[in-house]
Amino acid sequence: MAETRLADRLRKIIRRSLSTAYRTRIGGFRQLFANTYRKLVSRRARAQTGSSLQRIGDPRGRFRVLYVDEGGWAIRNVALCWFSHLDGVSCTMADVWEFLAKPGMHLDFDVVVFSFTNVLRRCRDLVLARPTIACVHDPVELFDEVPDWKAQSANPEVLGLLRKADVVVSISREVQECLAKEGISCARVPTASLLPAVPSQAIDRAASGPLRAIAVGRIYRRKRFELFHEIAAASKRNGLPIVFHAKFDRSPLPEAEYISYLDRADLYIVTSFQEGGPLPAMDAMQRGLIVLSTPVGQMPEIVEDGVSGFLCNGLSEFVERLSLLAADPQLVRQMRHASLDRISQVRNTSILRDALMPVLQAAGKMQAKHRLEAFPTSAQAAGVPEPLH
Repeated sequence: MAETRLADRLRKIIRRSLSTAYRTRIGGFRQLFANTYRKLVSRRARAQTGSSLQRIGDPRGRFRVLYVDEGGWAIRNVALCWFSHLDGVSCTMADVWEFLAKPGMHLDFDVVVFSFTNVLRRCRDLVLARPTIACVHDPVELFDEVPDWKAQSANPEVLGLLRKADVVVSISREVQECLAKEGISCARVPTASLLPAVPSQAIDRAASGPLRAIAVGRIYRRKRFELFHEIAAASKRNGLPIVFHAKFDRSPLPEAEYISYLDRADLYIVTSFQEGGPLPAMDAMQRGLIVLSTPVGQMPEIVEDGVSGFLCNGLSEFVERLSLLAADPQLVRQMRHASLDRISQVRNTSILRDALMPVLQAAGKMQAKHRLEAFPTSAQAAGVPEPLH
């Protein structure tokens, strides 16, 4: 009898292990398929139009920005967030592979922006006749993906590349502070949600019943999704009337599905130990959700602890704040309105414009230097455009 039970247990363990291995392999196949599909779409666009360039911003803008990236959702969102509302500035987004294949492409622009450090690495050997802006979005671009990353040393290769850029900019204050310690001047330009703000009446009409807490994210160690599951389990043990649901995937949701998913929830939970944003939390506030977050990325600047959301250090604090909300529907409604008001105050187009314009102006002042170095005779003869004012 004992041998039968042992055999059954061994079968279950083997089946579970095989299932985990299968899911991991399938996840890898999905990622490979997604990457291949993006490359094929990019090639098709180039075959049909001769280019994969996408233009945003002021079409008549005299100051022209070339934004070079690899097609990542979050990185493209930053470009749209920064450049869509700048008068006098036009931005063209280009795939890094097309940029490398056409060495003279950058000559049609005033400034070249490398969207993040992987793109900067790929272009490290280029000698450009235009000023460059290097972007660092997330601490993981500089540090290992570990909880105590602030105690680690920054990647020396990346630091060397950043020192060669004319201007360095980051969405993260933590990155800005870390680079300052390395003697690298870094401007700070935050990000914001691009989703439409939910009407305040929709919050008042929110359905009654158990609260719904969600999380959205791609599968990275720094997201610490295991903490989300621990919060859900502890809340269930404490009898809290809260339904937990998460979408952890390797690919972003379509926008309509994404908005619908947010609008069916009341609370958004961030469990990361390392972030540049996170953008989904800003999207959640834009849709009137209460954010409960670790003090990571831009969250301490955006979330007013106890007013428009909660900043939590560890499992016990998350469960304690959730208990407060579960016991008081009026508090939930009040904080949801406060969350919507807060995100509109601290992350709007005027704030982004005021932060970004000095960065472009600093790069613009270097145009003459770069053009004279690359084409000393022709530049003096033709003159160089005036920098951005």
